[in-house]
Amino acid sequence: MSYKTIIADDEQVARSRLRRLLQLDFPEIELIAEASNGIEARQLIDTHKPDLVFLDIEMPGATGLDVVETATHKPFVVFVTAYDHYAIQAFKALTIDYILKPITQDQLAIAIEKFKRLSAPPDFNRLIATLNNEMKGHHKSRLPVIIGDSIKYVPYDSIFCFEADQKYTSVFSKDATYITEKSLVQLEEILPKDTFIRIHRKHIVNVNYIDKIKHWFDRKFKVVLTVPFDRELIVSRSYFDNIKNL
Repeated sequence: MSYKTIIADDEQVARSRLRRLLQLDFPEIELIAEASNGIEARQLIDTHKPDLVFLDIEMPGATGLDVVETATHKPFVVFVTAYDHYAIQAFKALTIDYILKPITQDQLAIAIEKFKRLSAPPDFNRLIATLNNEMKGHHKSRLPVIIGDSIKYVPYDSIFCFEADQKYTSVFSKDATYITEKSLVQLEEILPKDTFIRIHRKHIVNVNYIDKIKHWFDRKFKVVLTVPFDRELIVSRSYFDNIKNL
């Protein structure tokens, strides 16, 4: 017996990794479509009516929770997530499965075996209400970044700057420089707003690493960090309001 399956994740590396793992050991899993955002995921679910969906929680357009709540078709869902233990406890309480990135073959095998044993998807409304309650007032504290064909989680408090670089974003931390596929607009939505501020179309900085703000040419300002950094961090006029009350 085969099971129609959809993968939904805004990180291309994460989709590729999951696809490879499924193709390696699970011939019964028939991958019929992939989505890179929440809106596309919901459309694919309602169009193809899959048996199983691997669904990232944080995606542009609509979150994984929004997709589950609003999709007409209700498949079995395995959430692929980076949420901390408080959210995981909510998943455990609700007989729905989750996998923490980076995905391993053992995690995948357990989730698929559980899927095969269940006769019907869980109560998604109860899931969403529980998750929203568990996560109220909390922020994710780490950012997934790309390293080769794997994903690493970098603590927010170690990151001092983000720089837009064509289709990717460079992530500068105290330990190393990484790459994420998230745009600065997407990062603005998920980063703690009391810690990270946009200063330019190319830069977001961590306020905890700002040493001083200097007047610059043409009535602009320049941000100087407490750590060595070889970029000019100029505050453009359109983002001046973000720094004036620091």
